[in-house]
Amino acid sequence: MNTDLDLKKILKLEYGLVVLLFLLAFIFDFYPKLCDIVIVGRRINAINQEARSLSQSEKDKIRKELEEEERTLESVFRAIQKIAGEITTKVVDSKNIPAVTLMMESLATQSGIELSSIKPLNPEIKGQYEFLPIALEFQTEYLQLVKFLSALEDSQFQISLQDLSVKENPGAFPKLDIRLTASVLFTASKESPPTEKK
Repeated sequence: MNTDLDLKKILKLEYGLVVLLFLLAFIFDFYPKLCDIVIVGRRINAINQEARSLSQSEKDKIRKELEEEERTLESVFRAIQKIAGEITTKVVDSKNIPAVTLMMESLATQSGIELSSIKPLNPEIKGQYEFLPIALEFQTEYLQLVKFLSALEDSQFQISLQDLSVKENPGAFPKLDIRLTASVLFTASKESPPTEKK
């Protein structure tokens, strides 16, 4: 019988502890959030009252400012459309991938670089576009590398640098061993692009 009383006391203590923990959680976690909600609600009410008390000239001023903001947003939207159009014109049709590799070889030559390898890899499909990674290997000096990367960026095609490995070549100083992967954006088609050229 005494054991039953002890067990009931322990259960009451555990129950009281759970209730205490819940109250502490409420006080430290939920109550501040409820206070924040009340404060935000009061601010909204104050703004609404302030808006009702504005004179017609103040409302007109706010309306003009909003119209100016709308014009600014429209000009930003037009600029974004223009950039999107420029990017679209730089997208390559998959049938023209050989032209891209030839252009890369030409840019390398113009930069004073002789490519030891140029190899299209497996395309990556993202939505209606595919990205064709093209792996290039060559030896060059730092300034020629910078000139080549700049030429790739300024090319007629949408090319982004995916990976770049630069290693010092002690036997051919100041030349560096370069491995890079450039990704070309092109429209998806049923034909797959060519896979290798050496």
